[in-house]
Amino acid sequence: MDLRPYQLECLQAIDAKLDQGINRQLVVLPTGSGKTVIFSELIHRKKLKTLVIAHRIELLQQAKDKLKKIAPDIKSSIFCGRKKDLGKQVTIASILSTTRALETLKQENFQLLIIDEAHHAPAKTYKKLIKELGFDNIDSDKRLLIGFTATPYRGDGEALNEIFQEIVYHTTIKKLVHRGYLVKPQGIHVSVGIDLRKVKKVGGDFEKQQLRKVMITEEALQVVVQTIKTQASDRRGIIFTVSIDHAKLLQKRLKKEKISCGVVYSGIDEKKRERTLKSFSRGKIKFITNAMILTEGFDCPVADCMINASPTQNRSLYIQKAGRVLRPYPEKEDALIIDFGYTNKKHALRTVIDLFGDAKLRKIRKACEIKDGEQQKNLTENTETVDDLKVGHVTKEHYDPLDPEKTGGIHHKWIRDKDEKRTVFYLTEGTTRIYLVRYHHKNDGWNVLRHRKSNVSEEIQKEYFGIHTTKKAFELGESLFEEVVHKSFKPKLSGKATEKQLNYLKVLMMQTRVRPKFDLEKLSKAQASKYIDSLSSKRYQRAM
Repeated sequence: MDLRPYQLECLQAIDAKLDQGINRQLVVLPTGSGKTVIFSELIHRKKLKTLVIAHRIELLQQAKDKLKKIAPDIKSSIFCGRKKDLGKQVTIASILSTTRALETLKQENFQLLIIDEAHHAPAKTYKKLIKELGFDNIDSDKRLLIGFTATPYRGDGEALNEIFQEIVYHTTIKKLVHRGYLVKPQGIHVSVGIDLRKVKKVGGDFEKQQLRKVMITEEALQVVVQTIKTQASDRRGIIFTVSIDHAKLLQKRLKKEKISCGVVYSGIDEKKRERTLKSFSRGKIKFITNAMILTEGFDCPVADCMINASPTQNRSLYIQKAGRVLRPYPEKEDALIIDFGYTNKKHALRTVIDLFGDAKLRKIRKACEIKDGEQQKNLTENTETVDDLKVGHVTKEHYDPLDPEKTGGIHHKWIRDKDEKRTVFYLTEGTTRIYLVRYHHKNDGWNVLRHRKSNVSEEIQKEYFGIHTTKKAFELGESLFEEVVHKSFKPKLSGKATEKQLNYLKVLMMQTRVRPKFDLEKLSKAQASKYIDSLSSKRYQRAM
C-alpha cells in the first residue's frame, strides 16, 4: 500500500524522536486520516512483539484487517470476549479484556504498545495497563509506547502529559481538507426551537438528563426531523442522540416521514447491531440514529452527513462526531454537518467552526452563535417590513468554514431567511438593520437595503445601494452596518479622563513597563482611550 506524504512524515517523526530517547510518544491525526494504516506500517517496520489497544470492539477487526493488508506475513490475533488468542507477533485487544488478564499479558513480554483513541489513556484502566506491562519507564530503551488520537484533550481535564512525553507529529483537518485527503465540511446551525440556556453544565458539558428533557420535547423532535427532511433528505446521515429512548423516538419519527432509518445502541444484540451497520453502509437505509456509540470506531466513508441531535460543549467529543463523515468516497463532494440549539456566550455550543482552530474562525464562531437565543426571541415577537419585504423568524444559518469569502471579511452574524420569492440575509442591532435581498425570478444579483429607521445619508446610499455580486454585496453590507452602528453608538469622549480610565492606564503601564511621557492628570477621555488601546495591544504582544 502506498502511503500518503503526511503518513510517511509521521513515521519518520516517530523514528527521529525515538533516537532522541522519547519512548512514550503521542501522534495527533484527524479522524479519517489513516491512523490504522500508520501504526500497521509501524508494526511492519519494527517487527516487535506488539499489543494494540482499542477502546471500541468495532476497532479490533478493522485493525486486524488493515494489518493483514499491509503486512500479510505478520501473524495477529484478537484478545476480546470469547476470543482470547495469544502467542502471535501482534495481539489486538479491547481495554476491558486486558484489565482482567494483566498477569497473562505480562508473560507475553510486549515491546511495542499502541493505544488507539489515546485521549482515553489517562483513565485508571489504561494507567494500570501501562504500568503493569512496563511502559511507564521513560528510561527504557526496550519498550516503545505510541498513542494515536484526533483530540489530544479531555473534557474532564485529565492531562495526557502524565502518560506521554511529547506530541511527535500533528496535522489538522484543515490541512487534510485542502490537500484532498478529507472532504470539505459544510455547516447548518438551526438555532430555533431548542433553548439550551437553562441546561446545567457538568464536567465541561451539558448535564445529560437535563439535555435529554429538552431534546425529547415535541418541538425539538419536530425541528430535528423537519431539518433532516428539508436539508438532508438526499444524504446518508449519522444521527447522534442524547439517550437510547431519544434515538428510538427519532428513528420512529423519520420512518413516519418515509425516511429509512436504523438505530443502534449499547444494549442491542451484537449481531443485530452489525446487520444494521451493514445495511447503512450498503445504502439499504439512509440514516442511522445512535446513542453515542458511533463516536469512535465506526468507519463508513459513504456517510456524508452528521446530524448532531445531542448538542455538546465538549470540543473533543464534537470533533469525534464530525470526523465520522469527513472521509473521502467516490463522488462525495462534501460533508453536511447539522447542529441544533441556542445558548449564551458563557456556555457556547460546539459547531462545525470548532473543526478549525485559527483566530478568524473563532471570531466567526462567536458571530454565528453568541446571540442566537436573543435574536430568535426578538424576531419572533416583532417582524419588520422593508417596502413589501416581510421577514419572519430565524430558520437556520448556513456557513462554510473554509470559504475565504466568508472567513476573510465577514465578522457579523448574518441571519438568513428564504421563501418562494426571495432569499434574504440581514444584520440587526438596535434600530439598525441592513438587508441583502436576491429575488429568485430575476437572479441578477443582490440588492443592499436598509430598514427605514436606520439613519443613512443620501451620499452613503448612492455608494452602497444597488445590485451587486455576492462577494461585493456582503462586503458593502458589512461596511454599511459598521458605519451606521458606529454613528449610532459612538461614545462621548469629550472632557477629562475618568478615574477608572486613569487607574486602568497605570495598571497597563506596570504590565508593559512603559514610562509615561505625559501628565496623566491632564489627559482627555479621547487621549486616555487611545493610550489604553495602544498599551493593551503591547500587553497582548508580550503575552504571545
